[in-house]
Formats: sequence, structure tokens, C-alpha cells
Amino acid sequence: LLVLLVLLGGLCLGRWLLYILITNWCRRRLQAELKIQSFWVFGIQNLSLKFPEEQQTVDDACLAELSLALSVSLDVSLGKQQLESVALGVWSLQAELHEGLFHSELLQRMGGSPRRGADSPKALAGLKYVPSRLKVDLETTSLVLSMNSQKRHLTWTLKRLHFAHQCDEEQIPLRSFTPTCDLPQMSLELVLEDGLLLSQSRQRIVCLNLLKASLQVMAIDISVAVMVSTCLVHYRHQEFSHWLGLLASAEQSPGWPLSAGGPGSRMPQILATIILSASVSNVNLSVQLGDTPPFALGFNSISVDYQHLRPQSVHQRAVLAVDHFCWRVGADSHIQRAPHPPNMHVWGEAFILDSFNLQGSYNQPLGTSSTHADTLFLDCTLRGLQLESSDACADCLSRLLLLLQPQEPLPPGPPEELPPTLGEEFGVLWKVDLKVEDVNLFTLSSLAGATELRVDTLTTLGSAESCTISIQGVALSLVKSLAEKMQPCCKAPAIPSPVAGLAAVCLTYRSSIRSLEVQCGENLTLLWSPATHMYLFEHLLATRRCFETLQSLLSPPKPPSAALPQQAPEGRPPAQDGAPFSEGSAPQRLLGLTLELSSLKVTAFVSESRYLSLVAERVMLSRHGPSLHAYCPGLVASFDGNSILVLKEVELQAQPELEEMILHRGPFPSLCTLRNRVWALSCAGVAVEFPYQYDFSATLDEALGVQKWLRGLHGGKAAADRTPSHPLPPDLLLKVQHFSWVFLDDVFEVKLRDNYELMKDESKESAKRLHLLDAKVAALRKQHGELLPARKIEELYASLEKKNIEIYLQRSHRLYANTPMRKALITWTMGGLELVALADEAFSGAERVLQQIRHMDAASPFPPEGLELLTHWCRMIKGSVKTFFGECVAGLHGLRGPRLSTPPGPSRVEEVGNWMFCLWLIG
Repeated sequence: LLVLLVLLGGLCLGRWLLYILITNWCRRRLQAELKIQSFWVFGIQNLSLKFPEEQQTVDDACLAELSLALSVSLDVSLGKQQLESVALGVWSLQAELHEGLFHSELLQRMGGSPRRGADSPKALAGLKYVPSRLKVDLETTSLVLSMNSQKRHLTWTLKRLHFAHQCDEEQIPLRSFTPTCDLPQMSLELVLEDGLLLSQSRQRIVCLNLLKASLQVMAIDISVAVMVSTCLVHYRHQEFSHWLGLLASAEQSPGWPLSAGGPGSRMPQILATIILSASVSNVNLSVQLGDTPPFALGFNSISVDYQHLRPQSVHQRAVLAVDHFCWRVGADSHIQRAPHPPNMHVWGEAFILDSFNLQGSYNQPLGTSSTHADTLFLDCTLRGLQLESSDACADCLSRLLLLLQPQEPLPPGPPEELPPTLGEEFGVLWKVDLKVEDVNLFTLSSLAGATELRVDTLTTLGSAESCTISIQGVALSLVKSLAEKMQPCCKAPAIPSPVAGLAAVCLTYRSSIRSLEVQCGENLTLLWSPATHMYLFEHLLATRRCFETLQSLLSPPKPPSAALPQQAPEGRPPAQDGAPFSEGSAPQRLLGLTLELSSLKVTAFVSESRYLSLVAERVMLSRHGPSLHAYCPGLVASFDGNSILVLKEVELQAQPELEEMILHRGPFPSLCTLRNRVWALSCAGVAVEFPYQYDFSATLDEALGVQKWLRGLHGGKAAADRTPSHPLPPDLLLKVQHFSWVFLDDVFEVKLRDNYELMKDESKESAKRLHLLDAKVAALRKQHGELLPARKIEELYASLEKKNIEIYLQRSHRLYANTPMRKALITWTMGGLELVALADEAFSGAERVLQQIRHMDAASPFPPEGLELLTHWCRMIKGSVKTFFGECVAGLHGLRGPRLSTPPGPSRVEEVGNWMFCLWLIG
């Protein structure tokens, strides 16, 4: 009993001495006042720690206040003289940090000595002093940040915090965790439950349901697992600007713990195998930055699996899955909403991604003498992608970029060099398989509604050698009214009245030969009108403004010295396509292009009732270097539904030079240019047909008016503004095997005339048949006399009349059986037509063109001096026609009424052979 009393007395004395030591240490070192209400062997209850201000004010009486209940459990190995385990339990933790704490000298004193770099070998050596088992549990934690000068405070409450650490040094450690350190086998676990950050108005700022993280170190690898469930963040910059300023001023202090690493610190090189698994679900972040529109980010779930393996090579594998990612912009974007209905777009949702799956691997052989190249494989699938471009999106992004940019501009560095090609310089063998389904791109304008670009399916299969992109279902449409909050997203064929539509297209690029092949399946349709053009033009300008705003923030303008282009030696201009390169410059290989179109239909409305259309079948175009070749078996240009121009077997060639054109320049000694670019157009047949009484000039005038309007809208460059170094326009070569120019006649009048001719001929034939019947009746009367009944004679004449009608009808039905109906009123046909238009330096430019006009026509009045010329054109024209045939119907000129009173005469025919001409055309 006496021993027990002595032990209890010593224990009480030790508690009292320990209490004195702790309170004196807090008073001297921390200048804080410590109060403990209950103190037992391994537990403390109602502990209060108060940091008084050196110069106290009424609003801020102290730096910090702390109140908690604490229990500590220790396990000490006396044989090893080492702490084996520590268990710390804290509950009812209530802390309050005042504004003066961040400005006081306490942080400087607690900052301690400068820390060693993360790459120092002693940085990980301190792990041996950590107990083998460490457990920390905090329950019902409350932390208050007070800013009395602004009458603001933040409250952070946490239901539970659990941290556990266990290390087993008896097992085989992880060898070569870093180049200079091994790591023993251990496990770490961190759990946060029900965290809540409230403002002074009790509004939720951060709401966290569960955060669970674990780290497992084994003998062969390191595995990390992170799980976050239900994290909601409501950030208002006006409320947090004071706190951000407070933290910024604290970071500038030399004793701030987070700034001890310095900008030069870096992570150590980890050589171990790492396996990472992360899962984040139900996350929503709403942000409001000043006067910009608020925006919100959210997603249902994101899961990441990553493996960093190091057997004989550095092998990395990653799997990423995203479910319904959403970025909303607008007034009500901070309100958490359910996912949008299927096949619908909600205005204000700037970025929507229903699902995203990515699988990838990267393999890098170890050793400098390895002959194997690095390999990269990616397999990606996207579904339900919706993008919306608007001024509100640009404002939010620009404000966010301004906040993320450093306050002090970085010093100008050396000019950046273009990065080398991935496959050529680094020898990376890569392969990418991408599939995107249900893509909708929207652009919004405050003046012109919205536009929608729909892509049903996009598939990409690429490698270092080639890349193939296949697109199915493309449609561009206009949304002129935004009265509804949602816009249906249907398949491309189901979109009503699209501006542009394409069923399928396939693009193939081969890097070894720099060639691009484009194949368009089925049909490509375009529908244009001035109103549609203004809609698209307004949206293009709005999108361009947004892009330029963001580009100015991401890449600030460079100094003028760095932006100057490199001049050619001796002041020579750069070489044009097809021209030889200057000495010392390496020629650049041009991109080869091959284009195939199954069918093309373009319709342009020049007014409400008048339109032009162009229809082409099986268009093929190829470009190799400076040469261009195009072929189309059939091309039809229509005006108001009438096929005015029909071309067959059209072939177009663009060459840097052509030997045939050099021969054409020979007979003209006045030409000073020996060689020039050539555009050669050849057609097997060209037919121009004008329907009867069709007002072709009215539609043409409307089209010319629209062309002038477009030229004024887009600021067409005047011909007089072209620089003298502008290259000559190309020479033109036109070859047509058969050319016809036809003015069609009225079909009704042609049939009426043919019917009149038939009736006239049938009248003569019926008269002959009547004469034969009269002769036969006279012969019967001589034979039978008065015995021949009159009824019989009447039947014969009635039968003849019926037979005449039947014969007329039969001839009328067979009228165009053997000989087609004449449709042309005037016909001109030419065979072997060839036209050559030559451009030359002798008459290129406005002044030289005016000199040629004065030389050819000095009597006509000229415009006043100084007048700007929008068009000046001068060419040497040379042509030849093998056969010319003209035919017109005589007696029909100028007649518009019935032609029965003046029957037409015979056709007039004119024929000319081997016709050649040479002339100047100046305008």
C-alpha cells in the first residue's frame, strides 16, 4: 500500500511538473497562453491555447485560439530503445485563426531553418525516426478563419479525419526507390468524412462527402488509390478576394512554410514501379469572377488507372473514363442540374461530353545503345460531344486566364525554335485509334441567332506513316430563333433545310510522300443565299473575336524585331510556285492532294424567286507540286431550274509552263514574256440553251448585283492596288470539240405548226379519197341505175369521213416517231473550237492598259485622271474553228402570237470552215 501511495504521489508530481514545463515552453517560445482543464496519464481534456497579439486592438484581441480533447497512446520497445507505435485521438477540436496571425512574427519563428531539396539523399532518411505504427483520429473538428477588419469569417467543419501509417522493416524493402535510396514496406491511409466550409452568411462554399486515399509500398511496386465522393464547390471571387490577398501577403514572408522549397525545387527521380487508381464521382464547381458571367464545371464520375512499369524498358499504361462532363455558362449555371435530356442541347452548356474512354500505353527502351524506337498506342472513344461558342464563354475564359497569368511579366528569352517532328526526330512509333459519335458544334451571336454543325460519326486511325479520317453524316444548319431553352440534336440526314450537307467523307494522309487523299461519298449539297451568307459571316466574325481574345492572352505579341520576316538575299522576292528557288534555300516539298467527289450540287439564291444551281458528277482533282489536274464527266449550270450550260468531259489543267503555249507566243514579236503559267480547259461538248421567252438577263443582273455586294462586303482588292511584283495572271487555253448555242422555240407553237402542216396534208389526202369515192359511186349508179339505194351511198360517205379521222389521228400519234420534234429557233454549232488568251508584261498594269486603249481607240473620251480602276484587263486572243454551222427558222423572227396566218418558210443555213482569227481584248 505504501508503494502504491508513493507511485501515485510521484505520478501526480510528474503531471504537475509536465504541466509547468509545457505552459512555460508555450509562454516563452510561442508566446501563447495554455490552459488545461483535465490532465490524466495519457489524456488531456478541454485544452485551450491562445496566441495573444503583441499590440492588441479591440477588434483583434488574439492571434489564434485552440480548444480540444486529446488522448495519446505510446508503445515503446525497451530492448530496441525505439518508439514502436503512437495513437493520437483528438475530438471536439475547435480552433480560430485571426487575421493578425498571418501578419505576425510567429510564422517567421515557426518557419525554422531552410529545408533541404527534395532530391537530397537525407530528405528520405528521416523516415527511420517515424514509428512503425502511427494512427491519428480527429472527430468533430471545427476551424474558423476570422478577418475582423472586413467583418468576415469562414468556418470549416469536419466530422472525421483518420490517418494510419504502418511500416514493416523486417520485410524486404523496395530497392532503388530513388537512385540513392531504398524504401521499406509500408502502408498509409487517409480518410476525410463530411467536410463543410461555410461563409459568414452560412452559405455552403465547399461540401465534401468522402475522401479516401491509401498508399501501399511493397517489395516490387508502389500502389496508390484515391477515392472522392460528392464534392461541391461554390467559389465567389468577391468574397474570396480578401482571403486571397491575406494568403498572398503571408506567402511573401520569409517564414511561410509552403515557400521553403523555392522555385528551383524539383521532385526526385523515382525508379520504382507505380500503380495508381483514382475514382472521383459527383463533383460540381461553380465560379463567379467579378462582373463576368458565372460558370460551373461538373461531372458524374472520373476514373483513372495508371501503371508505370520498369522491367527491361519504361512501360506506362493508363485508362481514363469520364461520365457526363459538363461546363455551363450563364446566370443560373451555379444551380446543380440533372443531366440534359438525350439528343437535346441546352443553351448555355458550353461543353458537354456524355462519355469519354481512353486507353494508352507508352514503351521506352532503357539504355542508350538500344536500337528499338519508343512506341505509343492510344485508343479513344467519345460520345455525345457538344461545344458552344459565345461571348459569355470567351469572357469567362479570358477572365480565368488573366487570374492564372503571373502578375510580373517574364523576362524575354531567346526566340523559340519550331519543335521537331515527333516521328522523324525522336523516332517514336505511334498509333492512334479515335472514334467520336454524335458531335454538335454551336456558335451563338447576339445579333444572328445560332449555327449548328452536326457530325454523326468521326473515326481516326493514325500512325507515324499514315493517318485516315472517316466522317459520316455532316450537316450545317442555321437556328434563327432562340426562343426555346433547348435545341434538338438529330442525325444529319434528319436536319431540315441544311445549309450544307455531306453524307460521307474519307481523308487519308501519308507522311512519307506528303500526300492527302479526300473521297466524298454520295452527294455534297450547298444551299446559299444573301441572308444565309450574312448569318454565317456574323457568326464567323463573332467566333474570330473570341479566338483573338483568347489568343492574345495565351500568346502575347512578340517584339517587332522577332516578328520581322526573313528577307531573300539581295532583296529578291521569294520564289513562286513552280519557280526555281534561290541559292542557299532548301526547296520545300509541297503537299500532294487528291480529291474525289461522287456528286456536287450547289444552289445559290440571288433573290427570293431567282436562283442559280451547279450540278457535277464524279469530280476528280489532283495536285502534285505546282501542277493541278481536274476532271468531271458532266457539269450542268442552271438558271431558275433551266439547264442553260451543259458541259461534258471537262478537264482542267494548271501547269507552270506548257510547250504548246510557247509555240502560240512565237508569231507575236511584240510579246516580251517567253514563259508563263497556263490554265488549260478542254471539253468534249459544250451546249448553251435558252428556253423560249425566258428572261435570262434578269437572273444574270441579280447575280451580278450579288457579286458586287459580296465584293463590297468583304473589301475586294482593287486591281490598281496590286503591287508591281504581283505575278502575271496565267495564260488561258480553251479547247472544245463540239460547241452549240441554241435558242429554243415555244413547244406549243412548234406542235401547233406541225399539226397545221399535218392538217393541210391530210386535207389534200382526204380530198383525193373523196374524189375516188365519187368516181366509184358514179360507176355504181351507171351499173344499177335508180335501183341503187340512197341509204347505201350515205353509209359510204359516212364511212369515208370516219376513216379520214382515224388516219389523221394515227398520223398525229406517229408525228415524232421517226423524226424528232424541232425545238430550236436558232442554232449555232462549232466543231474544233480553240481559244488562246495570252498575258504579257508589255500590257500588264493599269498604266500600260490605258496606253493600249489610247493606242487602239484615241477618239473615244477617257475618264478623268486619278480615277481608281476596279478592273483593267488586256489579253492577246487567238482562236480557230474548224467548222461553223448556223441555222434559223425563216419567217419566225419577232413573232410572239399564233403563226397560223403566216406559215414559216424554209430554214436558213450558214456554214463556214477553217475559221481563224486574232485580236486584242482590252477593258
